[in-house]
Amino acid sequence: MPLKQDTPFKATLKASGSKVLTPISNEDLMGALKDFKKEMLTSNKALSELQDKQCRYVKKLIFSRQKVARLESNNSEELPKTVVIEALQEIFEREKCQSNLIFYGVSDLSSGIASERVAHDKLTVQNILQSLGDSVPQNPKLIRIGKARADTPRPIKAIFDNKQSAMHLLSAYNTARRSGCSFPDGFRIVSDKTNLQRKLLRECHLELVRRTNEGEPGLRILFENGLPKVGKILSKNGGPQLRIRS
Repeated sequence: MPLKQDTPFKATLKASGSKVLTPISNEDLMGALKDFKKEMLTSNKALSELQDKQCRYVKKLIFSRQKVARLESNNSEELPKTVVIEALQEIFEREKCQSNLIFYGVSDLSSGIASERVAHDKLTVQNILQSLGDSVPQNPKLIRIGKARADTPRPIKAIFDNKQSAMHLLSAYNTARRSGCSFPDGFRIVSDKTNLQRKLLRECHLELVRRTNEGEPGLRILFENGLPKVGKILSKNGGPQLRIRS
């Protein structure tokens, strides 16, 4: 029986090792479709589990205690949409912040000429960080943030090409500081933070001051699953080691 021109073929091996083309039967096609369907279901299940994990993490990321109370009072049908919008915004902002660092304690030039202020900031930062050598990325974008004050220099936001450059510089700075390297009084480098991260930290600092003033000893700001909390340092047998913020 002659074969149609669009009949699919598959290659099979003869005993001699040579290949020969044979028509693909309906059973072969159905078997291939079943295998494909099975792989798709397995892939979708894995993707769904990953999305569930990300969703659980995002909820921890987004909700402070006050926000949970507010959202729980809303219509339950509106809650998922609110969570998704805030989560996406927070994830986007955090991704941007990872390529930035904040410099404190860099003298602020009071010149009315913008180009002079920019040149001053660039040169001053280079001089402060010269002991770090090759760890300092070339030509980061420096932006003063906040309103000018006579008693305190404004912080500088340093924007780098990628987050690896920012992380490498911050690590080199912390290592140098721990090893006794001298930096100007008041100078420090910290990672950039989103509005939500700063809000949660402010709340933790207020809680730390309040509980300390009430006589509770040994309190610190700790980080657990990326979220700040006020607590005590656990002993080796008392649970997992949490990252401490001074």
